[in-house]
Parts: sequence; structure tokens; C-alpha cells
Amino acid sequence: MRPTIDDQLGGADRLLDLVAADPGLGDGSRELLVNARRLLRTVRRSWDRVVPFAVADNARMAELLGEAAPPDVGKGPLERQEELRAALAAAIPDLDDGARAEIGRYLRERVEEDPA
Repeated sequence: MRPTIDDQLGGADRLLDLVAADPGLGDGSRELLVNARRLLRTVRRSWDRVVPFAVADNARMAELLGEAAPPDVGKGPLERQEELRAALAAAIPDLDDGARAEIGRYLRERVEEDPA
């Protein structure tokens, strides 16, 4: 699908190039531009890992919830991830200590692996 998110982030970076070329740009605005461009580069570097991570994370959350991971029909993996997170949060109060401990391990691992 075009434009891809990477295409759009690249386009935003090119627009910032045009703004940076403005000779009337003040020092404070230049500093803000540098920070915005740094943020865009960070997002572009991590984006290609976000969707595969979300798909794997969805499967793990579905497993923790005791369901087979259905395909992301009609929804992208990021939307499905939000649904599964909400379902997992809602289920936690009703789980036994062992299941809660397993979810705690999953969450710690998830934080370490999350490319975002």
C-alpha cells in the first residue's frame, strides 16, 4: 500500500529539510527542528520491527488468555494488540497467582523486546 508509513515519515523529513533551509529561521526554531528530525529518524529505524513484533505479541497474549490467536481479519495487528491488552488487563483480577506470575513474566519480557 502506498504511501507506506516509511514513505510518509521520509516525506515529513523532507518537509523539515525545506523548513531548515529557511534563512530567517530563529535559533530556537532550529533547535526544535533538530529534535523533530531526530524523533522521525528514531521512528523510521524502529517501524519495520513494530508490526512483526505486534503479530508475535498478539499470539502470546492470545495464548495467555487461553484462546487461539485468530487472524487479524479486518484489523491490523496494532489494533488487535490494543484489544488483547484490554482483554488481558480485564482478566488479571480473576486469575490465580500462578497465572498472574506468568503474565508478569510476559510483561517484563515484552518491555525488553518492544522495538517501539
